[in-house]
Amino acid sequence: MDSKQNNEIPENKERMRKLIPYVVLLVGLFLFTWALLSLNSRRNSEVVNSPSISGNPENSSSGSTSSQGSSDSYTRVDQGEGNVEVSTTYITPNYLEAQGLVNVVGDLKLEEEFAFAVYLNTHSVNLTGYQVDKLSYLRDEQGQEYSALPGWISLNESDHHRSGIIRFARFDNSGNAVVKPEAKFFELVIKDIAGIGERRFRWELPLGS
Repeated sequence: MDSKQNNEIPENKERMRKLIPYVVLLVGLFLFTWALLSLNSRRNSEVVNSPSISGNPENSSSGSTSSQGSSDSYTRVDQGEGNVEVSTTYITPNYLEAQGLVNVVGDLKLEEEFAFAVYLNTHSVNLTGYQVDKLSYLRDEQGQEYSALPGWISLNESDHHRSGIIRFARFDNSGNAVVKPEAKFFELVIKDIAGIGERRFRWELPLGS
């Protein structure tokens, strides 16, 4: 009986030795899967509430950039200076419908106002203190700047991910168009966010060209 037990001990050890590579492999697969899921989760968090954008950036005089030729021709994005990425979309009725915002911001008067959806995303900067409407300007091709209308129409608020709508009057107090019919472009300028003097986003006219 003792001899049989003594013979089984080496056999059990041999079986365990053969199982070790499989155990190591299973642990490795588990760790790899966990790391992959964590990476995907992190990437997804970076684009929370941000529109799909692509295209080649164009350098501006302030060192920030704007995108011309994104998948949505009305969307522009900077390169994330100051660890904050800012993207903007010129709002049209189709945009409101596609985003399901018609009932949320139904009081927008697009025939009288320019409106832009602004998205701010970061992992390291507290965004809650920025009054985006007071930091935003519409700039014509002569360099004339027009302040945004009072009020930030909030779509999402958190420390690291904010989105909302800012508006500008299409006409000045004399009834003249702010952006002239013959203008070749206009810019949305957002100043002093995360230590960046200004971020410029340009739309060539006519829109869609």
